[in-house]
Amino acid sequence: MAAIMLHQLGYWPQESFVVVALAGHNIGPCVRIDLPGPEDNTAAYLHRIFSLLPATIDGAQPIDRFIAFYCTADRDNLRARQTASGTRTLPSTSERERDAAIAHRVERWLPLLTNPTVTGGLECFDCIVLGDTTIWELSHEQNGLIFAGFVEDILMSPYHLAQTVRGESIAATASEARTTNPWDTAATADTGAREDWEAAAELWYRTYTQEYQLREGEDPHLLQAHSYCQQKGAELCYWETALEAIRWVMRTLAADQRTTVGDRMRQLLPAEVAGYLAASLNTYGTINLVTYCAAATLTDSLRVLEGYGGRFTNPAPTTTGEGTAIEPGSYGAPPRRRNTLPSSFLQTLHGKQHRVGSPSGVRTGWHDWVRRTHLTVQRSATDVSQTQTDYAEAMARLLCGTEQTVSPRWERLNALEVLCSLLIPAACGEPLGRLRIVQAWINWMRGTSSYANLLNEEAHRHVQEHTPLDDALQLGLLPLWLGDSARCWRGPARFSVLNVYPVAT
Repeated sequence: MAAIMLHQLGYWPQESFVVVALAGHNIGPCVRIDLPGPEDNTAAYLHRIFSLLPATIDGAQPIDRFIAFYCTADRDNLRARQTASGTRTLPSTSERERDAAIAHRVERWLPLLTNPTVTGGLECFDCIVLGDTTIWELSHEQNGLIFAGFVEDILMSPYHLAQTVRGESIAATASEARTTNPWDTAATADTGAREDWEAAAELWYRTYTQEYQLREGEDPHLLQAHSYCQQKGAELCYWETALEAIRWVMRTLAADQRTTVGDRMRQLLPAEVAGYLAASLNTYGTINLVTYCAAATLTDSLRVLEGYGGRFTNPAPTTTGEGTAIEPGSYGAPPRRRNTLPSSFLQTLHGKQHRVGSPSGVRTGWHDWVRRTHLTVQRSATDVSQTQTDYAEAMARLLCGTEQTVSPRWERLNALEVLCSLLIPAACGEPLGRLRIVQAWINWMRGTSSYANLLNEEAHRHVQEHTPLDDALQLGLLPLWLGDSARCWRGPARFSVLNVYPVAT
């Protein structure tokens, strides 16, 4: 069972308490949380963990048992030493005694783990301590923990060997587990083309940042409400189109294609549009609007925006000049390969075909597409039946996960996280930090708070804004839909890569 838990997490947890739910012969969700501090109430700590588990698996089989894992901190890298074949040795007496002392302390938790009031009525099937060098498990006959082997024994379990054959592995730490993932946008078959795209995207980012500063007097919050809504409305339309383009690549890229997922995305997303999107993250409010646009719909996000500045007309102007929204400047120019969308992508969005072909064929300009498809959406957003307060509250409930019956549109959020990874090389300063905040928020929504915290810490190296996510991570809060197996995120947790592009501080 230890091997199953480790593969569910993808890494060796340190100073953690992990609960794996069981329903009959099936394994349910896995919940990991940091060990409590000396001042924490152990009963309340455990009760909170069990309250996060759903009642059933897939709304059918009821969860009735659990396995608890107490994981130590791997002091002096002893566990790393024992799990590496080249450095493995027989643990010393002092090392084994140290694990035994920890197991003895954990035995004090057993009355709580067998208390239905604490566990929500779930039965404790087993309690396992993963020490630095040894494993201890529950003996119901002795009503205590007994020695069960060494940590390296996990690597010889049939489950771990089967997963290894499939190409799976267990990382040493949570951050190391993010170094490989199927949506690595940095991977490329043409390093020169990638670097050219990134350099062009960064140039456009700086160009649009300068244009924003000239328009806004270096403070976007000084814009009048009408102008702010007009500008952000246009930006949301480009975010929506880019998001759907990334989502299309994620759905349709064949495993045997010679191009990488990052290369395919860079072929589809013009560097000019990428720089524009990165530069648009010039306010904290943009984070909320973009994330809500992905979690719900473009129309929902525009209606929230409308509530900020009142009803606005012609939000995506067709002319340029003073008073109009800043947009990528290629509108009206002859179609160019890097500024066009493949016809097969457009047909998919229209619902004319289910399987998307290659990007060859007749092409439509990005800017023409945005105007033809999203201008209508923006105008229809002004025809509302609810108050503006209702729309703002709906956004807050969804982003903060305070309603169990409502959950995000996961495919769109996954695409947004990958899109942010694609934009990272183009941005710097506060927009770079805000890209990381968006990624952190998405991971928090999935329930992967450990990775969300890593991303959030990275974000605060570049931007000092305090967000509700900071409070949620500090207090250990999680979205309510995690307790609903039909609405929580059910797919693989690894999407972004934290340090693909190291950034100097």
